[in-house]
Amino acid sequence: MSEIGWDEFCAWAWAQRHLPHAVDAVHVESRGFLAGDREGGLTCWDLEGTLRWSSDVEQRVDCLVTGLDGDSEMLFITAGLDVLGMSLDDGEVVWRRELEGSSETVLFDSGRDRVVVTSSVYDIEHHT
Repeated sequence: MSEIGWDEFCAWAWAQRHLPHAVDAVHVESRGFLAGDREGGLTCWDLEGTLRWSSDVEQRVDCLVTGLDGDSEMLFITAGLDVLGMSLDDGEVVWRRELEGSSETVLFDSGRDRVVVTSSVYDIEHHT
């Protein structure tokens, strides 16, 4: 494998976007792509790379998935202890639920109109 320079890489990359914090989650869907960072920043661009919206969900974004909830295109995310349902059109938080432990994975089952989330609950005892 040959090494390429930064300028050559930049010419190859069709869209470069800079976020203020390290990205932990990325999702590509038919209308655009989304990135969530470890400080709770969530940004959505269209397929041309133009910013559609940006939001702050206040906790590390771990997982992103989109789905149709009735007539609304929704974004479902895990962020810290929470799972959120957001409008894919404008990034508005429609609902937010706190889980018992750290939220990890979110799935949307459109056939049953359900959001499924995994959560880690740690019960650590320390004996001295």
